[in-house]
Amino acid sequence: MGTARAPRRGIAGVSGGAQGPQPGILPDFSALLAPVREAARELPRAALPALCGALAAVQAEILMPAEPSASAAADRLLTPEEVGQRMNRSRDWTYRHRHELPLTRLSSGRWGVSEARLKRWMAARSS
Repeated sequence: MGTARAPRRGIAGVSGGAQGPQPGILPDFSALLAPVREAARELPRAALPALCGALAAVQAEILMPAEPSASAAADRLLTPEEVGQRMNRSRDWTYRHRHELPLTRLSSGRWGVSEARLKRWMAARSS
């Protein structure tokens, strides 16, 4: 009796979407990593933790961009007072209508509104 295999997951930025990678789309990772495997076999055991650390750094570089995009860097979380000012409303109005706003809850229980999301929300409401 065979064992069930977990479904393969796609890689960010690679075609395949929610269904996972499509056959023939992904490169042969075994072949790409063969030189790394060979070099690892020739290393002394004491050097293997350093190699693992270097591989983890490569993984982090791939998964996380070095610099945030310009739009993400320019965006900031507005306080309820700042939201009221942007909308020509009072701070109290902002609190009363927070359930209508595109707010973000913080772990402290406080909340704010992304400046970019507020601009999009206001544009959608005015059209």
